[in-house]
Amino acid sequence: MKSFAMRFGKPLFFVSMSTVILYSMIPFITNFVSNIFLFTDYKNFSIFAFPVKRQWEAYEFLDRNTPKESVVLAKYEAANNILIASHNRVIGNNQGWGVAAGQEMYKKRDRFLSGGMKEEEARDYLSDNHIEYIYYGYQEKYKGDIRGYSFLTPVFSNADVTIYTTKILKK
Repeated sequence: MKSFAMRFGKPLFFVSMSTVILYSMIPFITNFVSNIFLFTDYKNFSIFAFPVKRQWEAYEFLDRNTPKESVVLAKYEAANNILIASHNRVIGNNQGWGVAAGQEMYKKRDRFLSGGMKEEEARDYLSDNHIEYIYYGYQEKYKGDIRGYSFLTPVFSNADVTIYTTKILKK
């Protein structure tokens, strides 16, 4: 006759481990379900499509209403999407930049978008880089405010994005 451990050991171990895993998953699932609504606006966001509708409206505006290959300043996410969704060139992602030049570009871009440049320095930055439009969405707003620059004029706006024209004469 087999001992109890030999007879029921493996099934008992399997059942006990399954129970532990099941009970540990319950808090994970309930926390996930309750927290997902803290970060997502389901009235304007589809879990099946990205970017959101209001961002896409801004990309379409750039495609329809700006000169071909005009330069747009944006942070990383919008910069990548603008390349796909419009005919514009973009400063704001690291494509086409060497490592050192890319890091310098990020620093200047972030300084401008934080509102940390003086007016003259900001004008020079935009002019030197031939920037004609600024995409100002949620990533760009994160570190500061550019509305203090007097030379920016909004040409498109919705609840998520404002696109400014720079009205800077090129050097």
